[in-house]
Amino acid sequence: MAALFSSLTHSLATSIHNSLRLAVLEPKSSNGGNDSASNPWDDPGPVYDCVVIWDGSDYRALVDVTQTGNLINVDPMFDYSKFQQFAKFGIVEQCNFAVKFYDNAKVLSIVVDTGAHGSHVAGIASAHHHSTDSTSAASSDSTLTSAINNNGVAPGAQIVSLKVGDTRLGSMETGTALTRALIQAIKSKCQVINLSYGEATALSNNPGRFHQLCRDMVLKHGIMFVASAGNNGPALSTTGSPGCTSSYILSVGAHVSPAMMEAGYSMRITNDDANGNGRILDNDNGNNNDGLDNDSTSKDTTTNNADTTPPRSTDMIGSTYTWSSVGPTPDGDPGVSLCAPGGAITCVPNWTLQKKQLMNGTSMSSPHAAGCVALLVGACQSLGIPVTYARLTRALQNTALYMPHLSSLQQGHGMLQVDKALDYLVEHKDDPYEDVSQMFTLLALEMLGCLVID
Repeated sequence: MAALFSSLTHSLATSIHNSLRLAVLEPKSSNGGNDSASNPWDDPGPVYDCVVIWDGSDYRALVDVTQTGNLINVDPMFDYSKFQQFAKFGIVEQCNFAVKFYDNAKVLSIVVDTGAHGSHVAGIASAHHHSTDSTSAASSDSTLTSAINNNGVAPGAQIVSLKVGDTRLGSMETGTALTRALIQAIKSKCQVINLSYGEATALSNNPGRFHQLCRDMVLKHGIMFVASAGNNGPALSTTGSPGCTSSYILSVGAHVSPAMMEAGYSMRITNDDANGNGRILDNDNGNNNDGLDNDSTSKDTTTNNADTTPPRSTDMIGSTYTWSSVGPTPDGDPGVSLCAPGGAITCVPNWTLQKKQLMNGTSMSSPHAAGCVALLVGACQSLGIPVTYARLTRALQNTALYMPHLSSLQQGHGMLQVDKALDYLVEHKDDPYEDVSQMFTLLALEMLGCLVID
């Protein structure tokens, strides 16, 4: 039976292979294909033979990545949602792909990423690296420590990838794609959604159908929604949609700390003396082999002589990135809910030929916050604490670290602190009012005639 199946698939694949290539490569006009619409010398891109089979319980796809028309040695692939199965187009391409079936397998979708952005975002939220090195206790501990240091914020969370960026539109999302993603998130029983997407908008306060669906998803299905605030700062009212235009989405701005400045951007602590000459503070704890003085003095770089004048304070302080979007929204809402680290070095697709890559943006701060929310959701479930949008949002906002040198329009309630938020949740575990959102409170007051909402 296996031999017969192989023979049939090989014959079928050869027939499809030849007819497809003729259909794609041959001229389609009577003038010999000299017009730009049907030039036979135009490269149509890769052409792969694909066969969909029904094995009695599941649909499976065979994709001829060798482009030889021979499917004998091709492993059948299930829908990615079943076993997270993926394959690679080739050693040189280093491009992974998965398959998805639609309309009872009448449509086979070969799914690839359109860039490194999504993998990087997922790595921040929930990358999980584990060590398999057990040659010795020392090497195992060292490898394990390195793996843990490369983990995402919530390495125990499972990632459900929902692609909304259309490859045909340069990864731009569409309303249909976003709606389908929300429906699938509910079907997959997701508990936290991160959306590192968005555009500028002149409207706010639930301006469209997608915002209505987000509201229903949060209130009816208890899913926490986190989104990026936008990268259009530092001017006022530069926040984007949908992150800053819905009361049911946590909008996250991008923060950079002194440690990030040093590790990610190689920033040196520099200073000038009274005459304006450049001086470099020494951080070698007294090691003078590099020509610099110890930590209490600095060096005059113009004369190469030691400068004994105590340097002025050069302590760097954390701040939001200059490009992180700033509130308020057109209707007066602050716009930014919280801020989180807006840069990271983490995993990217194989085809980038890099194991890790530095990226920054509110697209990076949003998964940082989403990972923290996932940690809190898991902790609440373990401790028997109700998980609602109002309760978790109140805990995050009330315990955030407010930075006085920044405006609330930049940082929202401040830098989120997941440990403090958990303490807050435990302390107010039995308080039912924690599940009442501010929006509901305003609506209740309006119904009582105490408040008029225009």
